[in-house]
Amino acid sequence: MGCPTNPTSQSQWCVWYTCVAMAPLMMASSAGTASDPSPAILGLPPALKVQFPLAYMQSSFVSGHHGGVPCPGRGFTNPTLNASARLDRLRRYASTTTSFRGGEMFINTLETPEALADVRELNTLILQVAQETKTPPFYGFWIPSRLPGMWWPANYTTQPKTYRGNALMSNGSAWVQYPTGCGTGTSILNLQGTDLDITNVEAVDLAMRNLGRVLRAKCDPITECVGPLVGSYLFSEAALTAPYQPFATHPYRDVDSSQFGNVSDLQPQRSDGKAPLLRMGNATELYTDDKVVFSFYQGPKRSAPLFSVSARNSFVRYCAAHGRTNVTSLPADRDEFNDDDGLVTLPTHVEFAPLTDVGLWSLWDEWVVQTWFDYCGGIVATVNAAQAGNEFFGGAFYFQLAGWYAIRARATQPVTYRYRDVNGTLQQEQGEVVAQWAHYRDLNPVIKGLDLEMFADAPWLSGFVHEASHGVPILGVHPPMVVPRESRDRFIMASDRHRHFVNAQGTMAREIMESRGKLFGAFSRAAFISDPTFHGPSVADTLSVAGFEQMWNFSTSLLRPQVVATLNDARFVPLADGAHPPLHDVFERLFQTLGPTSATQSGQMPASS
Repeated sequence: MGCPTNPTSQSQWCVWYTCVAMAPLMMASSAGTASDPSPAILGLPPALKVQFPLAYMQSSFVSGHHGGVPCPGRGFTNPTLNASARLDRLRRYASTTTSFRGGEMFINTLETPEALADVRELNTLILQVAQETKTPPFYGFWIPSRLPGMWWPANYTTQPKTYRGNALMSNGSAWVQYPTGCGTGTSILNLQGTDLDITNVEAVDLAMRNLGRVLRAKCDPITECVGPLVGSYLFSEAALTAPYQPFATHPYRDVDSSQFGNVSDLQPQRSDGKAPLLRMGNATELYTDDKVVFSFYQGPKRSAPLFSVSARNSFVRYCAAHGRTNVTSLPADRDEFNDDDGLVTLPTHVEFAPLTDVGLWSLWDEWVVQTWFDYCGGIVATVNAAQAGNEFFGGAFYFQLAGWYAIRARATQPVTYRYRDVNGTLQQEQGEVVAQWAHYRDLNPVIKGLDLEMFADAPWLSGFVHEASHGVPILGVHPPMVVPRESRDRFIMASDRHRHFVNAQGTMAREIMESRGKLFGAFSRAAFISDPTFHGPSVADTLSVAGFEQMWNFSTSLLRPQVVATLNDARFVPLADGAHPPLHDVFERLFQTLGPTSATQSGQMPASS
């Protein structure tokens, strides 16, 4: 029996979706499981017709619980749109009035049948609109960052303590890590190494079994899984180590937080209520100066959630496999701890190691990035195995902020890149070795876990998006407080710090991806750069038309991306009545200047019969 040819009601659309999207699953042989994830789906989804350059919108849709998830002290957070509003937005994305053909797809929870049904509904609507408009389906970049069975307090408060990752406090004691809180912000956005101890095989296996179970494309009854997804998996600002915020938590700021274990790592508190003096200096002053390595964007090495006993065992095995058999503990940097020796006691499986032991610390660096890479690879294998047979889903992308990922081997070789000076004049830096730049380590942190070349070599990675945002590059740059704001933006974008973070790093990232046949993307900033006197996360005001074009000319156009991301649809996508948001016209004009690229993913449209 064929699929319905002209579905009209919502129930008929659900039948059509099951028939079209799930037909390949009915015929597919048994696929792998979370424990045995092969065969993994490689490359982009074969049933999606994608042309490049591709423009996608961040924060496009939230699925899961319609009213959001309950968050103590904050009510319900991260609500979803109803079917009617989703259809309206998808139809606008499918129209000829916008170039955006994809977007980020958040999932506020995967814990309940109702949430799984809501994810299923959204994918049904994506294919419904594609069939209605005879256009390629909206390309979803899916972010299931809240691991089912692991992220909610009811989950992790009843699990063994060995499931928790450990960092170290300034007094040497264990700094137990927990998943990000349920409030709005990064908790729905980025996967982190703080969600669980990623070196604990038992904990990771449980997380993967839970994730694979709910993300299946086919299950019986259908209430137990999300069904076929449309698009690819996305690591959105995913990082091994969370942003470093010692002064945003108790006892240094009295905040109402629902996050279990929310405590500053600077211990013990002094009698005057201030943080203890560190061997490296005054923590309060360090956190407010221009050093990226002790800021919101980066923290000390001891803030990495890799100091559990399980992590020690993993590190010892890694060292032995690489020829150093005398290692029995994890290394720690004495400068990162309290200056008073009487206020420091390390766990028995951790020892101070001098930075002059380059061999040991090099092994630690390599182990850190390998550990995060292996964990991310396991997630992709699990998701792709769960979706096996679904031709509308495949591949994986990584979206990461410049300063939260590392380019190491390539940075030791000369790179030629373009930038603009403060007058807007195009310049070219010829053959610079970025690893020799004074702030190179600021730009390429190991504790975030992402070595771009390692990920680019993975067959499961489809592409990487270089986030040229309004955060890290401004540290250490002090523009005159002048108006218009476009002048301050130009001062920062012409700075040495910005052109290395955005232009040089972005150029190397593009070369790395293209040399391996992968896609390279860039984030086109749509907000004015944050006030450089503010050292925390911020979403600034929407750029003016002139400011957006200036940003594009200083970064996006010079990086020649195949994928362009920006934020958010209220700035770019026309409303139902045809009204144009503030940045619609300028984006459409500039996006066309990128022109077609050699990268093309051809596929078939959803069949109607």
